[in-house]
Amino acid sequence: MNSKMVGCLMSIVVVISVLGTQISAGEYEVVPGDTLWSLAERCYDDGDQWLALARANPQLADPDLIPVGAMLQLPSDCALVQASAPADVAPEPTPAPEPTSALIAWTLQRVEGQRPPNPWQQAITGEKLDRGHAVRTFEKSAAGLAFFDDVDLTVGADSIVFLRDRQVRPRSRYGKVEIVDGALDVLAQVAEASTAAEVELLAKGAVAKVALDSSDAHLRSRVDEAGTTRFMAFEGATTVRGAESEVRLESGMGTVVAENGEPSAPEVLPTPPNLGVNAVRSDDGQAAELSWQPVVGAEGYRIAVCADRRCARPVSRGVTEEARWAASGLAAGSYFWQVRAISPSGLDGMPSNVATLEIAEPSAAPPEPASGSSFSPLWIGLLVSVLLLIFWIVRASRKGQR
Repeated sequence: MNSKMVGCLMSIVVVISVLGTQISAGEYEVVPGDTLWSLAERCYDDGDQWLALARANPQLADPDLIPVGAMLQLPSDCALVQASAPADVAPEPTPAPEPTSALIAWTLQRVEGQRPPNPWQQAITGEKLDRGHAVRTFEKSAAGLAFFDDVDLTVGADSIVFLRDRQVRPRSRYGKVEIVDGALDVLAQVAEASTAAEVELLAKGAVAKVALDSSDAHLRSRVDEAGTTRFMAFEGATTVRGAESEVRLESGMGTVVAENGEPSAPEVLPTPPNLGVNAVRSDDGQAAELSWQPVVGAEGYRIAVCADRRCARPVSRGVTEEARWAASGLAAGSYFWQVRAISPSGLDGMPSNVATLEIAEPSAAPPEPASGSSFSPLWIGLLVSVLLLIFWIVRASRKGQR
């Protein structure tokens, strides 16, 4: 073997030692930052396939916590490259991202959470959500998620939302959320010193991307029973990508995307309804009649009664075809409410001004009227009957003595 061939072989060995070795249908050693979700993305280009890795490693008590240094068994169709740096070259340190957890900030009525492979359970305020975890709401319920310090997510009623990714690094932040059903709002109040962030919303084959740099943003996405998704940019710009095309939504515009289809041409959202009042008060403690000026061309209206002026925490929602709605079932206290018109294509319009709503304590029940006599007609009749009975007994006894 000549010297040139030996040199080539040594070069190949060095390259292999630097780039790593491919492990197929064998074992993989867990390194810092690994999760079943991230490993499934490397194996199958699909993090949802993490269950295949979990089934191959039944020794894992909690699939969300895989210890560094643990040896995982790989399925036969999974191939991973495990990098190894040369012994004489120290790897450059990279800043570790913050934990990938979002938090359940608040819940309204019935809200459940899921940490696969565990079943759905009641969601608890302050509970962490990691990659692959989900939140589910039911009728007249809602939930709020603290996604980043300056970004909140509001999950509407009858919704299912999955957290797909969340990364925080010194110079960037990134998050990905999937909407399976229902509605989700992204609300951002960006401070001047905030790190740039990007949030992606996945819904039935469509992807909406919100870039948060120096301006606030409010994006709503709603998935209906037919799998059609409606994206509405109330504040800030958004790009929406379908199967092959993409549109840009400026503030005050929306688009409709059929399942696995293309986004429609952007259309202007309906104008805000004029409430005509700044405050409404209910004195009976039960219901309050809310009304507003009709919007020309509106197919209906969405009403939100909220605990905060931003209406990020709704306590009651409603849909009506008329320009009025009765807010009922509210506890005594102070609230805020606003209305949005609904376009013929089903897009929610721009919000009205926010008005206050005061629900007073129910008035005390009036006391029972005092009776005018200590004897009711029933007692009087019973007393007469007893006296007559005594009279006939005495009379009969006297006749017997004669």
